[in-house]
Order: sequence, then structure tokens, then C-alpha cells
Amino acid sequence: MAAGWKFANALAITLLLASGNAFAQSSHETIGFVKTVAGSSSIVRSADRTSAASGQPLYEKDVLETGKDGALGVTLKDNTLLSLGPNSRLVLESYLLQPEQGSFSLITKISKGTVQYVSGLIAKLSPDAVKIKTPLATLGVRGTRLLVKVAGNDD
Repeated sequence: MAAGWKFANALAITLLLASGNAFAQSSHETIGFVKTVAGSSSIVRSADRTSAASGQPLYEKDVLETGKDGALGVTLKDNTLLSLGPNSRLVLESYLLQPEQGSFSLITKISKGTVQYVSGLIAKLSPDAVKIKTPLATLGVRGTRLLVKVAGNDD
């Protein structure tokens, strides 16, 4: 079984390298996309707030927010899935996917609401590189799926 995972990881890295795609290394490169939007949801980038829309690109430091009736689904370049429930706020603090250098990072910070996380390639290749910060703790991701709820002032 371990040999199968090693082969799958090596194959994934090879495919990434062969694809020639540039992955996020700075805040100016796309790290993912909004996939689903329901109710009031917005993206805050450099103090500019825009309504979230399906297909909208996402960048490092973007702030994802949902209102009372809001929900937001996001897919990052490594196929990590993030789903925010109502009254949520999540910052995409850091994203690095450089398999050729063995460099990986996915750091998010949720200050209120809920987020469901489903791991992508970064967690599979470098589990220690994935962290979800909350007001009270930083979670290291060791599984493939988790749900985090942070009570805010209006919860």
C-alpha cells in the first residue's frame, strides 16, 4: 500500500512538472477559483469588496466572507476544496505549490463561521504544510476532511 502512495505522489509531481503550469508564488498569481455562491458572499482584496461570483479567481491574502444567507465553495489549484457556511470569514494567508523545489504551503485563518476543508495535493505531499488558524488555536491538517466552526459575536 505504501509503495502505491509513493508511486501516486511521484506521478502527481511528474504531471505537475510536465504540465508547465505556473503555480502561485506571489499574491499576483491565481491560487484558485470560486466554484459555487449562494446568498450574500464577497471577496475582499486590498480593501476592495466585490460580490463573489462563480469562476472568480482567488489570490493570496484574499478574504472570503459570507452573510447570514451566504455560502461559498472554492477550489484551489492543488484541488483543495473549501466550503464556507453562513456568517463566515476566512483569509487565504499563504499558498505555495512548487513541487519541483519541494515547497508547499497552505495557511488559512478563520475568524468566524464555518469552513469545511477537503485536502488536495499539498496535504497529500506535505501534510505539515497545511494549517488552519482560528482565534484560539492553529490546526495542523493530518486527515483528508474536517469541519471547523468558530463562534463570532453574532453566533
